[in-house]
Amino acid sequence: MPRHITLSRVSLRYADKLVLHTASSGTVPALDELRLVIAQDGAVAGIGACRINIRYLNGLEADSVAEQAVTLCRSIDWSCTPGMVIEAVDAEQALSILRHERGIRLVLTDHDMPGMDGVRMTSTVRRFLDPTQLAIIGISGSQDPTMTARFIKAGADDYLQKPFNYEEFFCRVTRNVEFVENLQALQQSANKDHLSGLSNRRHFFEQASGLRHDIGVAVLDIDLFKRINDGYGHDVGDRVIYQTARLLESFFPDDIIARFGGEEFVILTQQVDAAVMLGQLDKLRRALANLEISTPLGDLRFTVSIGMAATEESDVGNLLKQADNYLYQAKHSGRNQVCGGMVASLGNDAPLAQA
Repeated sequence: MPRHITLSRVSLRYADKLVLHTASSGTVPALDELRLVIAQDGAVAGIGACRINIRYLNGLEADSVAEQAVTLCRSIDWSCTPGMVIEAVDAEQALSILRHERGIRLVLTDHDMPGMDGVRMTSTVRRFLDPTQLAIIGISGSQDPTMTARFIKAGADDYLQKPFNYEEFFCRVTRNVEFVENLQALQQSANKDHLSGLSNRRHFFEQASGLRHDIGVAVLDIDLFKRINDGYGHDVGDRVIYQTARLLESFFPDDIIARFGGEEFVILTQQVDAAVMLGQLDKLRRALANLEISTPLGDLRFTVSIGMAATEESDVGNLLKQADNYLYQAKHSGRNQVCGGMVASLGNDAPLAQA
C-alpha cells in the first residue's frame, strides 16, 4: 500500500539539486514539504524569470505524487535560465513580500489561510499592483459555488478548484504569466523609443507628472547630427543615437531619461544641487567626445551640447524651457559644452555655474 501523506506546502521552484536528482532517479523523497521544479521555458511556457508562490492543504498518495513530479520534471527543458520562488506562510507575510519584491509576476493563493483569507488578500494586492504587473490565481477546496466569482471580483485573474492535476495547473500558470508578459510588452512598446530603448516623450511626461520639488532637467543635443547622417549614412547615425543612450543610462542610472526625438535627449533627476549635476553632465560630455564608432569610412567621433536647469520648486515644463535656453547658450558658445544653473520658481533663471 502506498503511504498517505499530507502536504502542508507545495512549492514550484525552478532550480534545486533535489529536483534534478528527482528527475534523474525517478523518485521523490517522502517529505512533509515536497519541492517540485518547473524550469523556465521562454518559448513554450513564457514564464521567464518570474516567481511563483503556492500554498495549499491536500491529502495525496506519495507514489502518485512521485509519478506526477517525475513526469513533470522530464517534460521540462532544463537548459533554460532558472528563476526563483518565494513562499509565504500567511497573507500578511505575502503582502510584505509583494511590497518589497517587485519582480514577482504571479501569485497563487489559497482561500483558507490563518488570519486574512485569500479573497481579502487578493483585494489588498490589487490596491498597489495592477494586472499589468502581476497575475493572481486563487485556489480553494471549498464547495461554495460563489468562490470563483468572489476571487474574480476581488481582482484575481484565474481560479483553481482543489483537487486539480498538474497539467491543468501548468496550463493555467503558463497562460496567466504569458498574459502579464504580453501586457507588459505592449506597455513597453507604447512607452519606449524603439531606436534608443529609452522612454519616449509621452512616457517622460507621465513619469514626471506631479514632480515640482528639488528637481533638475538637462537637455542634450548631438552636435551637427545632420552631417553625421549625410556623411556616414543613417545607419551610423542610428548607432550614434544608440551609444549615446547607453552612456546616458550608465551616468544617470536612477533618473528618468528620454529621447524627445531626432538627436535630442532629456534627463530628469531629483538632484537639486546644480554644481553636482553640472559636474556629472560634463563627465558624460567628455565620455561621449572620447567615444569612437567604427564605420566603413573610418572611426567617427562626435560631440554633444547640454543645457541644464535645476530648482527647489518649479514644474517640469518651466525647467525644460530654462534648460533649452541654456542649451541654446551652449550651442552658440561653440558647442561641446555644458551650460546651466539654478532657476527661480517663476522661471527667472539665476545662473549658478558653467562647466
